Amino acid sequence: MTNSRPTLHPPSAPQHEKHKPSTSTKLNLNIQHFDGLASLRPTRHLPSMSYSFSLEIPSTDFAEPKMPARLNWLEVCEVSSTNPANPRPPKFNAVYQQRKVRIIRTLHPRAFFVKDELGYPVKIVMPQDYTAQVGYVHLFYPEDWAELPKPLGLEGVKWPPKRAQALLRADGSERCVGCEMKTNADDDVWTRDYAQMLKAGHKVRFLARDGRWTKGKVLRNISVKEMVVVATGKDLKDEVEVPWLAIKPSEPTPSDPQPQLCKCNISRWHSYSQRWHKHFELRMIPSPTDPDTTRNGEKLGIDYKEVAAAAVSVFAKHYVPSNRPIGELIGVLKPDLSHYSPSDPAIRDRTVSPPSRRSEAEIQKYRVSVPIGVLPPEEEAGENAGGDAMDIDNGNLTAPDTMDLDQQQEEGEGEQRGRRPCRREPTYALIDNYAFANFTRFIRHSCNPTVERYTARYGKVRMEVYFTRRAVYPGEEITEDFGLGYLRAIGGCECGAEGCQLPKAPAAPEPAHANTAM
Repeated sequence: MTNSRPTLHPPSAPQHEKHKPSTSTKLNLNIQHFDGLASLRPTRHLPSMSYSFSLEIPSTDFAEPKMPARLNWLEVCEVSSTNPANPRPPKFNAVYQQRKVRIIRTLHPRAFFVKDELGYPVKIVMPQDYTAQVGYVHLFYPEDWAELPKPLGLEGVKWPPKRAQALLRADGSERCVGCEMKTNADDDVWTRDYAQMLKAGHKVRFLARDGRWTKGKVLRNISVKEMVVVATGKDLKDEVEVPWLAIKPSEPTPSDPQPQLCKCNISRWHSYSQRWHKHFELRMIPSPTDPDTTRNGEKLGIDYKEVAAAAVSVFAKHYVPSNRPIGELIGVLKPDLSHYSPSDPAIRDRTVSPPSRRSEAEIQKYRVSVPIGVLPPEEEAGENAGGDAMDIDNGNLTAPDTMDLDQQQEEGEGEQRGRRPCRREPTYALIDNYAFANFTRFIRHSCNPTVERYTARYGKVRMEVYFTRRAVYPGEEITEDFGLGYLRAIGGCECGAEGCQLPKAPAAPEPAHANTAM
């Protein structure tokens, strides 16, 4: 049957989605005296898993049309200033550096990018399924929900919903990210005030990189970098740099009575989410076996024009304490059709579609199940296509199978990435961040992850939020455990962490073929 799904490019797209593709405005500047640097950044799409890299950035990704030409000129000027072959190289001073940083900063709301060896952007080309690829709120199509029954627990919501927030209504049982961020801000102010008063010779306790509380003596306090240099070890001969927030104050933070009613506004979270690049950055990670990036087992600088086997990951720019929210899972909010009866004609028409272009690993990684409202009773929703029937007890869903998550994983169940600590096991929607997402899309897998995703809320809006499992130091990679289902789909894990869930078997050596004379 014909799929009645609407086009992926609706004419009434939201403001953050209206970025039409256009040609680049890279200008052929007259720079013959720069020794042929006109071809400094040729366009080249480099293959990768679910994205590619391009050295040419469209003008629509910048805040102003003239910015691409200015950035191109700044790059030519900076490269020429370091070229010893130029008799009169141009000067690249601090003013030029500030202009470069300001121009590159305008790319974050519209494009993902990594930086080359000089700090200039190399665009990450996402799958062109939607007009926009970057956002801080979910992409939502009301037509997807038009013919589906209304879930329980959404009283007062017109059906079909017109916004994603109408579906993502919190019931109050989730932890509030806004309240926790306010408490964390008070703790950070108290810790900074204590650390700022530290002087040489003071004894301190701090949280080391291995997650253990360590004692030491302050050697010097660097207020500009918000860190102290501490002497540790038996003879106090080892020097380590400790961020202020990793220090334990001598007195606990004074606590104020919390209001009973939460008045957190989701707009504050959106404002915080748009400034993610101040705390984290995307980096290209070359393959360890790529001949372009290694020589005799030693890693070299990354040549972004030649690297073919590479991945992108998220790294922390500053110290992040334990149990702190770092970002929200953002994508396209779609209905989870597995919770509806396949005998319904509306469901059958949607499920009969061409085979997906994605691999099983990409489906496991980029399609996440999230709880929405309360599933309707069996007599209203029909047969449950997702598995065992669920019982409703005073508005709470309980599953008849009470196996814990570890036992389910051993028996091949619960391997979908969406099964994370949350109050409700049944799911009603999917968040697909394959072609539209925020920076959390590039979080990679590790069996010893630094973050974990929980169902939380900000005020009255339910979210899927990443919280740090332990303290994260600057330059440390942000990783998540995607589960056994993902590891089996990729054929094993190569994270190298202690206690790896499914280590990939080493490749068998190629058989030696005897040379036969012709």
